Amino acid sequence: MVLGVAPEAQGKGLARAFLQPMIDRADAAGLPCYLETANGANIPFYERMGFHLVTDFVEPQSSLRLWTFRRFPPTAGPAGEATRR
Repeated sequence: MVLGVAPEAQGKGLARAFLQPMIDRADAAGLPCYLETANGANIPFYERMGFHLVTDFVEPQSSLRLWTFRRFPPTAGPAGEATRR
């Protein structure tokens, strides 16, 4: 449920190695993926992985800023509907 990479280990492909098998499974099943982060520095990485920003908000009780993302399978259209081939 939570993925974190120690700062000294970042930039070595570990996060991608953990995420890619689940992305591949979701793509094979034609399902979208969802994730959220409280670290704005992660945004470019998730965008490179094919995720699109959905929301950028501050959770009112904790004042924690969160960004949510969604990634559709390559055969899905922009709203998530399957495209016809």
